[in-house]
Amino acid sequence: WLELIESQAPAERPLRILDAGCGPGFFSVLLSKAGHHVTGIDGSEGMLAYARKNVAHYGVSPELLSGGFGALSISGWTFDWWSAGM
Repeated sequence: WLELIESQAPAERPLRILDAGCGPGFFSVLLSKAGHHVTGIDGSEGMLAYARKNVAHYGVSPELLSGGFGALSISGWTFDWWSAGM
């Protein structure tokens, strides 16, 4: 997955990545392990609980936020790349 994602992403490294609908954090963990700065957002507290467990297990630190995409105030935030539940 990492090879596929990075082949389509901008060449700049590390990237600031928004993982929209991060679920249990698979891509947030994968991309964090690759050295990127990841913000994962999900509307399900249950999925975020799994994401937090996965983040702790793999020793990475993406920022994990709760909320629906339309309800979040992200004005002023900038990202180089985003994933929507690939």
